[in-house]
Amino acid sequence: MDGNKLMNPLRALTVAAILLALVVAQAMGLFGGSSPSIWSPAPFLLVIPVLLGVPYLLVLLVFVAIFWFWSPALLRGEPRTPRRTIVLYVVFGILSAASFVEGWASGIKYEGLTFTATCAVASAACFSMCSLFLWRSYASPTFLRSLIAQLALFAWIGSYAVVYLGETP
Repeated sequence: MDGNKLMNPLRALTVAAILLALVVAQAMGLFGGSSPSIWSPAPFLLVIPVLLGVPYLLVLLVFVAIFWFWSPALLRGEPRTPRRTIVLYVVFGILSAASFVEGWASGIKYEGLTFTATCAVASAACFSMCSLFLWRSYASPTFLRSLIAQLALFAWIGSYAVVYLGETP
């Protein structure tokens, strides 16, 4: 039997959304400890709404909801990865590289060399993993490959893609 037929798409997407929520909550520092830190890098995309007064939990829930509804094909159990996922991957690849280049000096000044360099390496590693997962999801499409590729992309965006490299308020 085909493994895709055995997997309930709604259940698989729910598990992926919970995993994403845990990763992003940790990245935002919601499990304690200081943020930004290497384990809680304060993703810029999610920190800005919080700095503007939006509650952490609401920011987290909206981000996970965007993931959930990003690909309606996943809800139907279809194996294809949408083209907009590749566009999102390229956009955040460029933003990530630009943010580390532009924010390197500020990152070292306010967060330290260890934090800045470790987050840059972690971001590059996540980008590489997303590259592999997206390639596999296009080269040999399955529901699981599409789900993993999109989960990895959103986990990278919600953690190390564009970290806050400035003075903490």
